[in-house]
Order: sequence, then structure tokens, then C-alpha cells
Amino acid sequence: NHFSTTTTATTNDASSSKNENIFSKITFIGTGKMSQAMLSPLISQNLQTPSSITAYDVSDAALSKVETLYPGVQTATSIPEAIHNSN
Repeated sequence: NHFSTTTTATTNDASSSKNENIFSKITFIGTGKMSQAMLSPLISQNLQTPSSITAYDVSDAALSKVETLYPGVQTATSIPEAIHNSN
């Protein structure tokens, strides 16, 4: 995938703990190697709940791969949909 990755994140106002997300919402525009390198530890180290992560890619196959690898991550069919409710 030759697309660049852009990440949009909104931080929580309260101090983060292991039971709390680092960001209130994080969006990945592009789901290539860089996005997956960030997604994996965010989820596996319980730094971010999958439901608070949204991913967008022009490739349906790439989005399906994200859904398979990271259950609960939201996927979007457009950039405006992906960044909806971001600050």
C-alpha cells in the first residue's frame, strides 16, 4: 500500500490510567504498515479500546484485514465519516 498514514487523535482531559484510553478517539487514515505498527500496541497493551479507534482506507480489502486483526475497531468508508466527532 503506497498511501501515507495520517493519525487524528483527541486526548482525554483526565490523567490516563491503565483502565482509561489515552485518546478519547483516534482515527487512522490509511491502514498500511505504519498504522498497524501503532494499532497493535495500542490495543495489546490496553492503552486504547478498539471501539475508540476508527480506520479508513481506500481499499476495502485493507479495511477487512483491520477488522479481522483488530476486532472492535471501527471502519469508515470516507474520510469525513472517519473523522466525525474528532476535535
